[in-house]
Amino acid sequence: MAINNKGQAVGTTGTCAASNLLADFFISPLHAVLWEKDGKPIDLGSLGGNEKSLIGTAAKDLNSSGHVVGFSSLSDNVTFHAFFWTRETGKMKALVPIKGIANSVAIALNDSDEVVGSSISSTFSTQTATLWKHGVPVDLNTLIPANSSLYLIFGCSINSRGQILGLATNLAGTVYHAYELIPDGE
Repeated sequence: MAINNKGQAVGTTGTCAASNLLADFFISPLHAVLWEKDGKPIDLGSLGGNEKSLIGTAAKDLNSSGHVVGFSSLSDNVTFHAFFWTRETGKMKALVPIKGIANSVAIALNDSDEVVGSSISSTFSTQTATLWKHGVPVDLNTLIPANSSLYLIFGCSINSRGQILGLATNLAGTVYHAYELIPDGE
């Protein structure tokens, strides 16, 4: 799914399956993996889910420090949360969704460990673009004008300046748009 300038790569291993909307490929993701430059794989573990989980576990991005984000099923094998992994801890830290929402997925991070993704309802009917700073979730819709004609559903990329690219819909949810958020003062 991603590679950094050190030649480390992240993704998932698993079994062939129908398309998984969160993983972006035809696999049932079982293991989030970091591959070192020499090809050595590191299984990043899980947040409690196992091979019977509905969503699975997958790594989506890594930064130049080798910190990794993605998503993992919890022990109930239905609920899933975004995760943040570092070599120093050797385990996943759950990035909880916005309050009142069941699930979350991390899609990208920058070298300051700011993470973007989405908080997703248990029925998958609502997605809310989310930024995690120091593990705390922020609804990106609270950072745009209240009278905006867009509803931000996914944060897809974040750079070192904190600029975010993502996916939004019109308020009726019928038309999709790309968006860019630029921090105040830029």
